[in-house]
Amino acid sequence: MMTFVANLQPHVPLPPGSDEFVVRPDSPGAEIVKWIRAQRSPLLVAGPTGVGKSTELAYAAEALKPFRTSCLIQLDRSLNMRRTTVDEMLQLVARHVASTAVEELGLPLTPELHNAAKAEKSSCWSPATLAEMVINEVNRLSQRKPVTLLIDGLEKVHDAAMADLFFDALTSLGKIAEIVVVIPWHAAFGPKSETIIAEQERLVQIRPVAVVGPDAQAGRRFLWNILSARLGFEQGEAPSISNPLGDEMPNLIHAALDASCGIPRVFLQLIADAATYARLRGAAEFPLVRADLDSAIADQVDSFRRLFLPGDAGACLKAVGTDGREMDLNKKVRLMAHGILIERIKESRPLLELHLLAQRVLEESGNHA
Repeated sequence: MMTFVANLQPHVPLPPGSDEFVVRPDSPGAEIVKWIRAQRSPLLVAGPTGVGKSTELAYAAEALKPFRTSCLIQLDRSLNMRRTTVDEMLQLVARHVASTAVEELGLPLTPELHNAAKAEKSSCWSPATLAEMVINEVNRLSQRKPVTLLIDGLEKVHDAAMADLFFDALTSLGKIAEIVVVIPWHAAFGPKSETIIAEQERLVQIRPVAVVGPDAQAGRRFLWNILSARLGFEQGEAPSISNPLGDEMPNLIHAALDASCGIPRVFLQLIADAATYARLRGAAEFPLVRADLDSAIADQVDSFRRLFLPGDAGACLKAVGTDGREMDLNKKVRLMAHGILIERIKESRPLLELHLLAQRVLEESGNHA
C-alpha cells in the first residue's frame, strides 16, 4: 500500500498554481482578484487558524499575474515572525519585487537596485527607501501595472503593537503598490480595529465552510475534494462506496467532516492522524477503522482543551447563538482566532457557534474547561 499521509500535509499551504487547488464554495481568492482588478486597495484578509487564508492568497497571486506584477510574499517562510523587524520585512519586500521583475518578467532593473535588494542589508538605502525605489522602477518598466503585493504571515505576529508597526509600514507602500495582506485577528476584530480598517479598506473574511444545514453539500464536497486532490484521487460529489479508500471509509470521512466544523486544516489533520494510528497498530494507512478516527479526534480535543483559559467555558456557552457583542472583546477575538467559536452568517446575521471539538472539551470537563 502506498504511503498517503505525507501527501496530506495539513499545515502546508498550497503554492501558487498548484494542481491540488480546490475552489471554495464562496471563492474568496476570486473575490480578492476581482477587487484588485477593480483597483480597490488595500485589501485585508482575515480568518481563523487553518481556514485556508494562505491557499486563497496563493491562488489570487497566480490569477493576477496576467494583469499585475503580482508578488506573493510569505513572510513566515523567510522570517522568524516572533523576532523579525519592520526593516527585515521591507528588505524582503524589495527582494521579492526585484526577483519577480528580473527572473519572471525579464525587466532591466537597475543593477545597483537589484544588488541592493538581493543583499542581506543595503549599505546605500534604508529598507523603506529601497522598497519604494524598487517598486517605483518596476512600475515604470512593467506593462503589468501596478505592482501588487500579497503579504502572508503577518497574522503570526502575536504582539499587537508590533503588528501595528508592520501594518503601518505596508500601508505606506500602498501609495505606489496595491496591497493585499493577511492581518491578525485582533487587528480585524479587536478593540482597535476601527483604526486598522479605514473606510477605503475592504476586509475579505474567510470563514469555515458549512458542513451542516442548507449549504452543507457544497461545503462537504469542497473538503472531500481537497482530500481527493492531496491523495491523487479523482474528485467527485462525495465519498462513495466504491472510492479507493475502502468500503468503510465513507462513514469515517463523513464523521471527520462533522468533527472539522468546516475548517480544512482540522479535517486533513484528522485523516492524517487516523492514518498514523492505523500504521501504529500495524495496518496499512487505508482503509481505516473507527478506532483510528476516534483516536485522532481525541488528540484534536486535547489540542482544543489546551486553548481554553479560565472563564472561557461559561463565556462560550453564553455567546452561542448570539453575535457575541456582550462578550469581552479580547476573549471573543482570541476564541474566534483559534476556531473555538465560529461565526456563521444566518439570515444575513452573524451568529456564533461552538466548534464541535470544543463542545467535546466542555462535555468531558462538565462545562468547566
